[in-house]
Amino acid sequence: MENKTNTSSGDNRRIANNTIILYFRMFLTMGIALYTSRIVLNQLGFEDYGIYNVIAGVVGMLVFMNGALSASTSRFITYELGKKNQKGLVEVFRSALTIHLLLALLLVLLAETIGLWFVNNKLVIPADRISVANILYQFVILSSVISILQVPLTALIIAYERMSIYAYIAIADTLLKLLIAYLLAIYAGDKLLLYGMMISIVTALSFTFYLLYVRKQYRDCTFYPIFRKERLREMFSYSAWSLWGSLAYMLKDQGVNVLLNIFFGPVVNTARGIAYQVNVAVNSFTQNFTIALNPQIIKSYASEEFHRMHSLIFGGTKLSFYLLLLIATPVVLKADYILSLWLVNVPEYTVIFTRLVMVNSLLESYTYVIGASIQATGKIKWYQIIVGGLLLLNLPLSYVLLKQGFPPYITLVVAIGLTLFSIILRIFFLKSMLNISFRSFLFRVVGITFLVASLSLILIWITLKFMPIGGFMGLLLTVLVSTLYIFIIIWCIGLNHNEKNMIYNLVPNKRKMISCFKKVAVVIFVIFACIFIFLFFYVKSTIPPKTISENKIVHVSIDDVSACLYDLKLNVSKYKSAFDQPFFAELKRMHEEHGAVFTLYIYEQTPDFKITELPIKYRDFFIENSSWLKFGYHSISPEFNDSIVRADFLKSFEKVNNAIVTFAGRESCASTLRLHYYYASDDMISSLKNKGINRLLGADNKGRISYNLSENESEKLFNDHFLQKDSVLYFKTDLRLEQMDYFPLELWQYQDRDTLVFFTHEWALNKINKLKFQESVKWFSENNYEFSFLE
Repeated sequence: MENKTNTSSGDNRRIANNTIILYFRMFLTMGIALYTSRIVLNQLGFEDYGIYNVIAGVVGMLVFMNGALSASTSRFITYELGKKNQKGLVEVFRSALTIHLLLALLLVLLAETIGLWFVNNKLVIPADRISVANILYQFVILSSVISILQVPLTALIIAYERMSIYAYIAIADTLLKLLIAYLLAIYAGDKLLLYGMMISIVTALSFTFYLLYVRKQYRDCTFYPIFRKERLREMFSYSAWSLWGSLAYMLKDQGVNVLLNIFFGPVVNTARGIAYQVNVAVNSFTQNFTIALNPQIIKSYASEEFHRMHSLIFGGTKLSFYLLLLIATPVVLKADYILSLWLVNVPEYTVIFTRLVMVNSLLESYTYVIGASIQATGKIKWYQIIVGGLLLLNLPLSYVLLKQGFPPYITLVVAIGLTLFSIILRIFFLKSMLNISFRSFLFRVVGITFLVASLSLILIWITLKFMPIGGFMGLLLTVLVSTLYIFIIIWCIGLNHNEKNMIYNLVPNKRKMISCFKKVAVVIFVIFACIFIFLFFYVKSTIPPKTISENKIVHVSIDDVSACLYDLKLNVSKYKSAFDQPFFAELKRMHEEHGAVFTLYIYEQTPDFKITELPIKYRDFFIENSSWLKFGYHSISPEFNDSIVRADFLKSFEKVNNAIVTFAGRESCASTLRLHYYYASDDMISSLKNKGINRLLGADNKGRISYNLSENESEKLFNDHFLQKDSVLYFKTDLRLEQMDYFPLELWQYQDRDTLVFFTHEWALNKINKLKFQESVKWFSENNYEFSFLE
C-alpha cells in the first residue's frame, strides 16, 4: 500500500513538473506569438490574412481524419507504455508511421483534385489574388503533409512524458515564426506568398528536430513501415470511430469558417481567425495541464488503478475549468481594449467573436479530461457516434441561420448551445463506461465549477461597477480583481479536502511553503489595498476635459445602416410611411420624447441591395423629418479593402449622396461623416472638402489612426477630443455603445463634458443594446445635453 501511495505521489509530482515545463513554454511562446501575429496581420492586411485563414481551413477539412489517427496513435502508444510492453509499443509506433504515411498520400490526392476545385470555384477570393491563392494552397498542403508525418513522433515523446523536449521545439518554432514576421516587414514582394513558403519551411524544421530526437533516444522504434494486419486492424477500428468525431469538429470549426467566407468574404474570416488566435493563447493554460495529465489517466487505466483514475478525472476536469476561468474572465470583460492594444486596427466582429469563443472554450474545458478518459478504454464507438452526431449539427444549423440573415457570430451561439448538450451526453458515457456516478460528477464537478464562476463574476461585477475605469488602468484593475476573487473562491469552495491535499503533497517542504504562503498573502493584501486606494482617487482625476463648446451638446449616430433600408425596399407596399418601419419608428419615438437627432451612415451596396434601389415613396416623409434625421456616406460596402475604397471613393460618395437626395431629399444629407474603419487618404479628404464636407468623426480607441492624420495627430485628437487640420475639423468619437461593459457608469464619467460623440452599429442593436441605446438617449436628455449634427 505504501509503495502504491509513493508511486501515486511520484506520478502527481511528474504531472506538476511537466505542467510547469509546459507553462514555461506557453508563456514564452504565447507572448512571442501574439506579437508576431500582430505584425503578420499588419503586413498582410485584413484581406490576405483572411485568404490564408480560409485556405488553411480548406486543407484542414481534407485532413480531418488526422485528428482521429492522432488520438488513436497517442492512446495505443501510452497504453502499451502503461502495460510496460516494449514490444507492443514498437509495433504500435511502426504501425502508426504506416498509417500516417498513407494518410499523407490520401491528403495530396484529395487536395489536388476536390480541394483545388473548391478553392477556385467556391471560395470568395478577389480576382487579382486567385493565382497567388493557388500557389499559397500548395504551400499549405506541404505544411499539412509534414504535420501528419510528425504525429507519431510527438505522440511517442508525450507518452514518455518528455515535456521539456516538447517545450524546446515549440519555443524554437515560435522564434522562427518571429523571424518570419521580420522578413515580412522588410520584403518588398508578395508578402502572402512569402508567408506561406516560410511557414512550410518552419514546419519542416520542427519535423526534422523531432525525427532526430526520436531516432537518438528510442532506437527500438525504427522508421520502417509495418503491415501487421491484426495491429493495423485494431488501430483502424479505433480510428474509424474517432474519424466521426474528427469530422464533427472539423465541420464545427473549418466548415463554419468556409461558410462565413461564402456569406461574408475574407474580412470576416480574419475577425474569426484573430478570435481563435486569442482562444489558442488562452486555452493553452488548460491544454498544457491536460497534456501532462492525460498520459497518467491512460496509464492508470492500463494498470487497472481505477480509484486513482477516477480521482484524476474529477480533479483534472475541475482544474482545467479553473485554469481557463482565471485567464478567460479578464479577456471577456476587456476584449475590446486588449484587441485594440494588440492589433491597433481591429476588424469588425472581432470583439464579439472573441468573447463568444471564450465562453465556448470554458464549456469545452470539461470535455478534455472526459475525452481522454473514454479514449483510455478503447470503447469509443457509441461515444463518437452520439457526441459527434450532435456536434455535426453545427454546420447545417449555422447555414440555416446565416441564410435567414443572422450576423456571422450566430455560428458561435450555435456552437455554445451544442457544447452544453454534449457535456450532458459525455457525463452519461462516463457513467456507463467507467462506472462514474452521473449525479456525483454533475454536482461535484459541473455544479461546483459553475458556482465558482458565478460567484466570481458577481463579485467582480460589483467591484468594477463602482470603479468604472477605462484604458490600461481599467485592464490592470480587472486582472487583479478577477484573479484575487477567483483564487479565493476556488480555494474556499472549489476544491474538496482530497484535492487540496493533492496540491499540498506536490510540495516537498510543506512547512516552508506555509510560511512563504503567509508572507505572500500579506504582501498581496498590501499591494491590493494600495492599488484600490490609488484607483479610487484615479477615477476622480480622469473626468475628460472640456472641449470646444460653451453648451453641452451630443452627436448621436448609427453606422453600417442597411437592414432597415432593405426592409423599406421589401415592404414598400406594406409600409404607408417610412416610420411604419420598426427601426425608424423607434428613432422617431426617441426624437418626440427626448428631442434626439440622429445621423445614419450608410453603404453604397450590401449583399442584399444597392442604395439606388430604395423607393422614392418615402421621400416626403424623410424631408419633413430632416431636422432630426440625416443620412451620410459610410463606405462602398461592408467588406473593406483600402485600395478598392481609395480607387472608387469619389464615384461611390457621389452615388450615395445622389441616392440620398433621391429617396430622402437634399435636406437629409449629413455634412459630418464617419467613414468605414476611419479610413481616408489625403486625396479622399481633398475630395470631401470639394464636396463641402469638412467635419469628420475620428476613432474611439487609443492608438488607432484617424483618416489622414499622423500617429502624433491621432494621439492628440484622442487626448484633446478635437483637432483642426487643413480646414477640416476632426472630432474624437467618445463612446461606442456595444463596448460599454458597465453601462451606464461610462456615461457618468462624461457628465461634465461639453461635447460628446456617441455611436453604435445597426447590427449591434440586439434587445440588450437597443435598451442601452434608448437609456443613453434618455440620459443625454436628462443631463441637459443638446442633440446636434455638429454642423
